[in-house]
Amino acid sequence: MVSCVKDLDFDQSKGFEFKPMYTATLMYFDLNQTAFVFQNTEVLEVSDTLAFSLLNNKTMQNQLEKVEILFKVENQFNRDFKIELDFLDNQDKVVQQIDPIEVPGNATNYEQRFTINIANSPEFLTSTKLKVSIQLKPSSDGSILDITDQKVLSFKSGADFYLKIQ
Repeated sequence: MVSCVKDLDFDQSKGFEFKPMYTATLMYFDLNQTAFVFQNTEVLEVSDTLAFSLLNNKTMQNQLEKVEILFKVENQFNRDFKIELDFLDNQDKVVQQIDPIEVPGNATNYEQRFTINIANSPEFLTSTKLKVSIQLKPSSDGSILDITDQKVLSFKSGADFYLKIQ
């Protein structure tokens, strides 16, 4: 058997970096006026905590460099909202806070970005839960929401996870 082969240089792979990026949905919801009124009294804050398992593997734990989170909000209400997101660990301790998202009334295409650099915030890797709190700001004239007036606060969030594999 005869073949022509050039010597392979296996040292070429030294110093090689592979930088994949993965995109995932974090959370989304639509809340109508009934979420903010109970027995003719405004509910000023609603919140929920969800499982967050995207970091639950060795690749993410060892190679994650940064996370860029994009928030998109449509606010059909004539009232402002403040949305806060906290990443929590298993003991419900806040390990990463996102800057509050201040959404003006009647905002149709509100967007905000937030970046987490793992080198500066390694505790983010211990995140196992995501808590969201939505605060309804008071009206300027003292009125409350009309539960018969169909309005929606629509929230979408996604994240790009940047890895560095050597």
